[in-house]
Amino acid sequence: MSTSFEEQKHKLLSSEAVDQSKKGSWDAPILPLLTYINGLPNYVSTSSCSGRTALFAEAEEQRKQSGNWLYVTHGLADADELLRVCQSEVPKHDTAMFKFEPFVLHVLCRDLPSAQSLLQVAVAAGFKNSGLSVGKKKVVAAVRATMRLEVPLAHHGCLAVDDKYLQWVVDLANQKMTENIARIDRFFAAVKQAFPIADSECSPAEAAAAAAAPASTAAAA
Repeated sequence: MSTSFEEQKHKLLSSEAVDQSKKGSWDAPILPLLTYINGLPNYVSTSSCSGRTALFAEAEEQRKQSGNWLYVTHGLADADELLRVCQSEVPKHDTAMFKFEPFVLHVLCRDLPSAQSLLQVAVAAGFKNSGLSVGKKKVVAAVRATMRLEVPLAHHGCLAVDDKYLQWVVDLANQKMTENIARIDRFFAAVKQAFPIADSECSPAEAAAAAAAPASTAAAA
C-alpha cells in the first residue's frame, strides 16, 4: 500500500485542483492545517471545507444538484447582506434554503494504523462523527461534525420569513461557526502534538504551494 500511497499523494499535491471538492482549492481558514497535514509522511488531504453558511436556491425546473449558491461565507454571516440577497435573488428561484455546514476533511492515509491515529485525534478534538473508509487499496479518514443547520426561507419565489427570523437564524449559524472554528483550532493543536513537524517529508511552504489554485465562485464554494 505504501508505494500506491506515495503515488497518490504526489498526484494529489501536484494537481492543478489540489482539492477534490467542487471548488478545487483549499479554503483560507484551514490553509495552515492542510499545509501541516500534507507535510506529514503518512497523510494527504483529498477534499475539504472549512465550514460555510450559505443560501442555496433552485428554480422549479432544476434538480437540487444544479441549483445556485446565492450567498456563501466561510466566516461569520451578515444578516443585512443575506437580506439584500434574498430580496434581489429569491424571486428568480422556486425555493431557497439557509444552511450551515461544518468543517469536513477527508484524508488519504498510508495504512490503517495511521488512519486510526488520526481518527483518535479528531474525535478527541470534538469531531465525534468522524470515521474511516477502508478499501483494498486505500484508507481514508473522514473528519466530520454534526452541527448542521438547514431551514427553508422561501417558496415559490417568495420570502417566507421576516427580518427578525432571518436575524435569528443568522445568529444561530454564527454560534455554530464560532464553535466550528474553535474545534478546528483544537484539532490543529492536537495534530501538531500527535504528529510533530519533525516527521514532515516536505516543508509547509512546499505543501502550501500545491494549494495555489484559482479562487472559486460562490457556485463552487
